[in-house]
Amino acid sequence: MVETYDEGIDDILYTSNKYAFLVGAGISMNPPSNLPSARQIVKGLLEKLIVSEEVENILNIPDLRYEMIVEQLQKYIDPNLIFMDYFELIKNPNMIHFMLALSIINGNSVSTTNFDYLIELALGSLVPVNEQNIIMPIIVSEDFINLSDAYSYKIFKLHGSKSNIITHQDTSSSLITTISALGKDRELDKTFTIEKYKKNVLIKLFRNNCLIIMGYSGGDDFDISPLLFELPSLDKLIWIDHTIHDIVEIKKIDPMAPLNSKDLGIETSHAEKLLKKIRSNSKFEIYYIKANTIEFIKKNLWIKITNKDFQEISDSITNNIDAPSFSDWIRDKYNDISAEDKYKITAHLYFNLGRNKDVIRTCEKALELFKDLEQMDPKNMPKAEYHQLLGTVNRMKGDFGKSNKHFKDAKDIEMLFFNQIGVAKQLINVADNYKSQTLYSEAEKIYKEAQEIYVKHDNLEGQLTIFHRLGELARINTLLDKAEEYFLKSSELISKTGNLERKAAIINSMGLILAQNGDYISALKNFQESLDIVDKIGDLNLKGEIIENIGLMYETQGDFQNALLIYQKALNADIFMDNTVGIISRMNRIGDLLLKLQKADEALTIFLKALKIYNIAMKENEIEGPMGKSELLFKIGTVLKQKARFTEALPYFNEGFHIEMYLFRPKEVGKYALNLAESYESMGDKQSAIVHYKDAIFHIGAQDPALKKQIEERLHTLEKG
Repeated sequence: MVETYDEGIDDILYTSNKYAFLVGAGISMNPPSNLPSARQIVKGLLEKLIVSEEVENILNIPDLRYEMIVEQLQKYIDPNLIFMDYFELIKNPNMIHFMLALSIINGNSVSTTNFDYLIELALGSLVPVNEQNIIMPIIVSEDFINLSDAYSYKIFKLHGSKSNIITHQDTSSSLITTISALGKDRELDKTFTIEKYKKNVLIKLFRNNCLIIMGYSGGDDFDISPLLFELPSLDKLIWIDHTIHDIVEIKKIDPMAPLNSKDLGIETSHAEKLLKKIRSNSKFEIYYIKANTIEFIKKNLWIKITNKDFQEISDSITNNIDAPSFSDWIRDKYNDISAEDKYKITAHLYFNLGRNKDVIRTCEKALELFKDLEQMDPKNMPKAEYHQLLGTVNRMKGDFGKSNKHFKDAKDIEMLFFNQIGVAKQLINVADNYKSQTLYSEAEKIYKEAQEIYVKHDNLEGQLTIFHRLGELARINTLLDKAEEYFLKSSELISKTGNLERKAAIINSMGLILAQNGDYISALKNFQESLDIVDKIGDLNLKGEIIENIGLMYETQGDFQNALLIYQKALNADIFMDNTVGIISRMNRIGDLLLKLQKADEALTIFLKALKIYNIAMKENEIEGPMGKSELLFKIGTVLKQKARFTEALPYFNEGFHIEMYLFRPKEVGKYALNLAESYESMGDKQSAIVHYKDAIFHIGAQDPALKKQIEERLHTLEKG
């Protein structure tokens, strides 16, 4: 239950409390600090990194994450993340920083996810010269692991810092500001958690204290939000959510109260939703306060936390160091990024965000713009990435011919510039196409060729990809022990690389093994965890498949209605991504389930829609090969036959028959011939039925002796009659 709290604030913030603070970037946006918001930083970076006309389009994509932008910057342009040097220019702490510094001096703990140095600077201005050496930012893993109880003024920097401004130590290895950094040092089944060495310290800091959270949106899905679900026994939890209004609104959230749908409605803030989830598993009091943070601190917190006069400290603050705005400062940075690289980064962002039409548009435009470059011009190197992305998107559309051509072009460029890792990447892409076409032995051979390159160059990212692919081949061939061995090898490398996209794929694959072994409950848990990862990192490429797997678990356990709803979500994900192969696959799955629900008319409608999509895709050369079409034709023909609409069924069976003859799949040819024979017999066309029964016997042959015998008996009866 959530209720408005009308009693005095003093009843919550009584002075005998021991406090712990957890603060985010919002505390540094007040003057005179004026730190830019994450969105302002993202906008400034995008204006430098990508094609100018695409900035607003990408900025307006809801799934865009700050960490995704920084990942691209670090991967392609700036491994040292020099843009974070900007935080060193922000040297004017505001009253929130001073309150936190005084709280540390008075023996309370302060933990922050911020990259700025404003709490340290506030401490430095308050602490006597002879105590400056006991200001102790806790930043790198060794700081947390070897934490001493010795008297000192500690600031716990949970997402790291580029440097320790007290010791002048380079601590850039501690930064958690990319998707990969968020995924490092996590166990396979514990993606969304803070590192264990940090968690142990924080639980000790927070235990039996009044935890006050400020300047934090609650949107940090990877470590801080999950940490809050594992909180120890607190005195209470107070969340201060900033508003520009002067009115203070307080809500009390009862502990151990069950969640209901209204609690998580769209009108509820992210922070309030998080608190409502926390309260359902906690015994301490939780308060949600909406207030102007500075005013709330001045009137309520200051006197309870510090022994200093607010106005005296406020008057001492001088805006004596003018820092440029982030947009002005970054204007002189990253000016040497080529147009070719800007198109590459733009295309990768669109791909990661599931905008495949924009990927095609961007890559094709780039290839046209840069077509006249000299062959050995280094500016040609990004063309390999354009071709790779086009190859991947065309594979999703089912056009393996066009896809392979792009991968070959990419490989040729990588070879031209002696980039062996790039060559291995394109080998994997070609092998993936073989795998998608069920040419498993060819795929395995090429995967192992790529593996040799990765091992030679000690490339962990490539090796974990190969282990996963080989595991998938073993799983498909029901070599489950071998598959699990490969997946475990791959997962061991995940914590080193932090590749969350690959982690989601591995967890999904291990879920499929569990399902094949009949452990549907554990499999469902895997699929849901995998979906959680792709949702949080904003990666849509695997989403449709994972959702379908979740639906399959419900279907397998007989919950057809929920399965149908979930399959529709999977279909929507693929429609959003313009994933033709995925769309047809999900429609197939929905149609099959509708048949189980005895909704043949609805199933027929779905199959016919899927066939129409398939035919359009084949006409536009988006899908190569008729194998998937044959499956649809058989299902449509079978439904019509079961409804005694034999004349309508015949064209579908006939077309499927000729497709399977072309594909040289005798058993499938025989299956079509049998259905043609049964349809003709039901229509009273005895001679046509006899011809097709003989066809069925010939093609099925020794592949299914029992079925062959049944058909022979049926033919004998028909000929006698």
